[in-house]
Amino acid sequence: MGLYKKARSLVNAKSFPTGSINGFIDSAIRASERFIKRRLTDAKFAGMSEDAEYQNEAYGVSEEFSPSDWEAFEHSEKDAR
Repeated sequence: MGLYKKARSLVNAKSFPTGSINGFIDSAIRASERFIKRRLTDAKFAGMSEDAEYQNEAYGVSEEFSPSDWEAFEHSEKDAR
């Protein structure tokens, strides 16, 4: 079965909320665009895991904010009770 026929059968079976083939295609393109943007963003950040300078700086920031993070956590735990 071809791609168009598959899309048409989903729309006809009311398996897709737009109710039209145009809506289906529009949604598919938008979903694909979001996926591609996420992949591009992930690729930009991928090098950070291997960057020793970045890792050292991130660790330093984490250590610097650790006391306030812990304090916020304790407050949220008290508020949850």
